[in-house]
Amino acid sequence: MVKPTGTKAVQHYLKQNDKQLLKNYDTKYPKTIEIFCRSKKGCRDLYNTLISKKKAYPTSETKWNKEIEVTRHDWSKIYSLPFKCTKESKLHWFQFQLLHRILPTNNYLHKIGQANSPLCYLCQQTIEAIEHIFAECFIMKEIWIEVEKWISEVFNIQTSFDKYSILFGKYENSTIHRLKNLIILFTKQYVFQTKMRSSRPNAMVLKNVLTKRLYIEQFLLLKNCNYLDYNNYWKVLFQNLESSSPTNTIP
Repeated sequence: MVKPTGTKAVQHYLKQNDKQLLKNYDTKYPKTIEIFCRSKKGCRDLYNTLISKKKAYPTSETKWNKEIEVTRHDWSKIYSLPFKCTKESKLHWFQFQLLHRILPTNNYLHKIGQANSPLCYLCQQTIEAIEHIFAECFIMKEIWIEVEKWISEVFNIQTSFDKYSILFGKYENSTIHRLKNLIILFTKQYVFQTKMRSSRPNAMVLKNVLTKRLYIEQFLLLKNCNYLDYNNYWKVLFQNLESSSPTNTIP
């Protein structure tokens, strides 16, 4: 006789060691044990019972809502957005840190004694919070204007990035917005990397970084045989990138 393993083994043990288990749930055992023992799908029924309980939302959402009003329905889109525009796990993790407000800004680092000043590393005028370093700093606003011009020149797409779209992205389901979200993620990651290196972001360097990163994204799509996704969403945009001026392409 083959011995049961995993979930079935636990169910078998409980039934063998307590014959009253299936007769007296309400007074002796919690509801989850009843579901566990009666289930024919292993942990699935128990998992569905647990997740059906009231969810505890991240405290970061409350803090963000003090700055920018975001609905519960919008949050679900915001969390899924990075996964829809790229497969790169580092970008997923970076945006996760931003959304959960755990990026190490000078304001936080100063509180724990790891930075000399809580002020923005760019303007040196305002407390460095996440929303400031990426969207409110006047130096970063100039960087975003250069990115908007670059998108217009290379892809012939007119766009404007406000505070909301910079922090959370544009979650309309379209090819253009997927491109914009990817560029927003690349730009934020580049800016934060310059901060960690104690250097300043440069618009020309950023344009070259964006071009290289988009070529890498194209390579990964084709390498992973995502031809349908490539042809439906990215092919025309990448053709525009390749036909752009030499200053916007990799030598």
